Amino acid sequence: NLNLSRNQLVRIHQQAFANLAALQILSLNNNELIGIQSAELFRHLKNLRELSMQANKIMQIVSGSFKGLNSIRNINLSENRLTLLPENLFLLTNTLKRLNLSNNRLQEISNKQFRSLICLEELDLSSNELKRIHHATFDATSKLKKLDLGDNKIAKLSENAFMDLENLNTLNLNSNCLSILPEIVFNDLQSLIYLSVSENHIEQLPTALFQSLSQLKKLEFSQNEIIELPDGLFESLIELKDLDLSHNKIKKLSMDVLSPLIKLEVLSLEGNQLEKLESQ
Repeated sequence: NLNLSRNQLVRIHQQAFANLAALQILSLNNNELIGIQSAELFRHLKNLRELSMQANKIMQIVSGSFKGLNSIRNINLSENRLTLLPENLFLLTNTLKRLNLSNNRLQEISNKQFRSLICLEELDLSSNELKRIHHATFDATSKLKKLDLGDNKIAKLSENAFMDLENLNTLNLNSNCLSILPEIVFNDLQSLIYLSVSENHIEQLPTALFQSLSQLKKLEFSQNEIIELPDGLFESLIELKDLDLSHNKIKKLSMDVLSPLIKLEVLSLEGNQLEKLESQ
């Protein structure tokens, strides 16, 4: 374990770790690093399991920087100044399980960016400047369990944005710019337990939007512009316990819409425009 955090490192010589082949944990948090300029820097760290460079000033990482990390499980690059990632940055890092890229300035993720990350279980892309998610972005990451896309500028999701993520249990899409959700966008998420799409601009929810989410326990759609809830919307949500629809523009609500929610324990409808509750 080598901890170099909370120093004033600006650059690291490309051979600095050349004789540390047994190293398992490397922490470079809270320094002044501006980038990784050499693909040789981590090349000899064959046994490294955790690499953290949180809270630096990293703007650029050269392609192939993580190529020699044959045992890597966790990479943390959060709280830096990254705007773009080389397409082959994670090539051959197929042992990686957790990747944190939150609180950067990423504007786009290539649909080939994560193609080598076949063991990835947790991916945090929150608090960036992403505007859209391409249809094949997560194609290779079928073992993904947690995906955080909150606090970005995502205005559009393709129908297949989350295709084949059958093991995903947590999806955060809050604080984006979404106004429309494709009806089949969540169709492959049979294991999803938590879904948040709060703080967007959504007006309508397609009737079949949640049809595959039979394991869902918590659903958050607060602070949107939802006007009504179509009949059959919650038909498949037999495990749902917590539903947050607060601070929308719902004017009327049929209690029959909620009747499939046989395990519901918490329902929040505060801050809407409800005038009457109906029962057909």
